[in-house]
Amino acid sequence: SGRVTVSVRDREGEIGPSGSFGEIALLRDVARTATVRAMEPTELLAIRREPFLEALTGQARSRAVAAGVIDDRLAAATLLRRLLNKV
Repeated sequence: SGRVTVSVRDREGEIGPSGSFGEIALLRDVARTATVRAMEPTELLAIRREPFLEALTGQARSRAVAAGVIDDRLAAATLLRRLLNKV
């Protein structure tokens, strides 16, 4: 529940109830790619990396969906970086 702001460099967006963030770091074991701040009282579900990966390991569809989300978000972040570097 609640809303959060997601910041990547100088750009911001919002995630509302039932949204998600942090999956890139969980799946790819990399540093966080964004900063997330609560805009109002917010209830979150935190998942450690090991149980998250175990849940996906046996589920090909879940793994494919998660990989697709990550690929889309990384592509958007890469495009944003390229555009900002041209300014």
